[in-house]
Amino acid sequence: MREGRPASGCSAVGDVEASSSVSQLRAELSCLRSLIGCQRRGRKRVHSHLTMAEVGVPPADFATAERPIVMVSGCYDLLHTGHAAFFADASQYGNLYVSVGNDANIVALKNHSPMFPENERLYMVRSIRHVKWAAVCPGMGYQDWEADLDIIKPDVFFVNEDGDRPAKKALCDAKGIKYVVSKRDPAAGLEARSSTSIKAAIDASKK
Repeated sequence: MREGRPASGCSAVGDVEASSSVSQLRAELSCLRSLIGCQRRGRKRVHSHLTMAEVGVPPADFATAERPIVMVSGCYDLLHTGHAAFFADASQYGNLYVSVGNDANIVALKNHSPMFPENERLYMVRSIRHVKWAAVCPGMGYQDWEADLDIIKPDVFFVNEDGDRPAKKALCDAKGIKYVVSKRDPAAGLEARSSTSIKAAIDASKK
């Protein structure tokens, strides 16, 4: 009988140790779950898509906006790699503001509706990482962005060779805005793209 007691005692100790280990493990898991929960609650939710209200919205007052500011304008209807390269080049001069032409102005200037409405074009432009802010321009005419100059007061107005116009430069010079003309070069390893060539390819594919 005496010989059996130690075995019984060892078993009891083993059971206590096992029970203690399980309790400790449960406590650690509980702590870990709590920690993960706190991290999830404290972490900003990452959306699976951009929302118009969260990304690229211009400040209410550009007087307090981070400088320098570089401004570009365009329709950006058939957004392509050429546009992305253009935005990348422009952003080298400062925080990039993109003025997106409104639907009515495109109809007035080009005698056809845009392929994508202004809210979709704005969404796509804001989705490009080089763009700090973007908004639909309410102005009309070839220089629909003119009124925005007095609101945004950009330090630089950026155009490519195709968009260079003496009237644009004269307007910027009169307002003390640096006027920069860039070459229309594609990003490394990519072909040159333009909205005109893409439209031509689409029309050709329909024949």
